[in-house]
Amino acid sequence: RPPRSTPLYSSAASDVYKRQTNDEDVDEDAGLKGSASESLGLYSLLRHFVELLFIGRADDELAAPRASFFALCDFIDLLLDLKKGIAACTDEVCDRLEDKYWEFRRLTQEAYGQDHLIPKTFLNHELPNQFRAKGRVFDAFICERIHLRVKMVAERIDHTRTFEMSTLIRTTRAQLYAINHESAMTTNNLEGRKTSAASQPGCEIANQARCAIGALGKGDIIFRGDDAGVAQCLFQERASGSLFACVARCGDLGAVTPHSVRLRVTPRLEAWPMESIFLANSWYPDGAEFVVIP
Repeated sequence: RPPRSTPLYSSAASDVYKRQTNDEDVDEDAGLKGSASESLGLYSLLRHFVELLFIGRADDELAAPRASFFALCDFIDLLLDLKKGIAACTDEVCDRLEDKYWEFRRLTQEAYGQDHLIPKTFLNHELPNQFRAKGRVFDAFICERIHLRVKMVAERIDHTRTFEMSTLIRTTRAQLYAINHESAMTTNNLEGRKTSAASQPGCEIANQARCAIGALGKGDIIFRGDDAGVAQCLFQERASGSLFACVARCGDLGAVTPHSVRLRVTPRLEAWPMESIFLANSWYPDGAEFVVIP
């Protein structure tokens, strides 16, 4: 399952499929449609499914479409690394991004023909040049569907003489309220029922917490940013004013696919500072073990 802090934990992921299967007017050849965050959340799961499906199948009738798909994954992975700042925006990395784009185009044309390449496909060629020129890529992902917040305010305003001013003021107030009360930008906090640790005076324990990475809950698979390993979250505690995740370390049992690993929870317990934690994209149990998609 995905982490609790992602849209995929709610009904958003299934809604992507429902829109495709339940709509009587939907074009069966149009593919899945969703918001950028929904699609990126499903991306790692889709790649994992394809990798599992074709394990040990090298020479078959789907070899060309599969090569096109994995070439696109390579392009997306490097693009996301650049957007997140994981990869440095150097000429060498930009050249790699451009090479991956052309490789994807070549393999896609071989698999599906020239007509399959839509205009948006060609627009992606400008991304490496944008990184070279500006050191970053400009897009609307961080503002995704924020216009709906303006729409909700504007629909309730009837006094048209000061319509623009009233809309801007109320939208600003709504945004400030969201930042202070609804987002993970607020102070790290324990959530839900809290108990006091009898052996540690002043220490509180809870099964859920909210921090910079979003919502963290019991059972989540997490990483540490300093490459200290992978673990399963058992509970969260606040001690001496700081927030920690109490975890059971996981042992690496090897790769399942090129982009997933098999882990087993060990008896080794540790306390990780909340600010050092990252969530796995998704995971699922496999007997007494977990398959994790980082």
